[in-house]
Amino acid sequence: MWRAFFITLLMMVFVSSDAMIATTQAFAQSRSVQVGTTINRGHRIGCSQGSRLLRMRGFHTVRTLDCRGNHFLYRATRLGRSYDITIRARDGRITHSRPFRMRR
Repeated sequence: MWRAFFITLLMMVFVSSDAMIATTQAFAQSRSVQVGTTINRGHRIGCSQGSRLLRMRGFHTVRTLDCRGNHFLYRATRLGRSYDITIRARDGRITHSRPFRMRR
């Protein structure tokens, strides 16, 4: 009888203490993405890895435009604006970034 009582009491304390722990809200970290930013710590990257690294930097709808040669070209959206971003394959450095505008 006492054993069941203490087990029940212990379970109630455990459940109520979990509800009392304060949690913090998650927030997006603002990471700079500009010309000269190395997004892979200086290591060589592949085409799919470049698009994944851009997504980790806050871009979405990342499209690969060209992955031939020494530079990879992507079109990505961030904060409602589309950008053409060139990344050097040798070390993952952003070498060119410009807003993309539709031509009429």
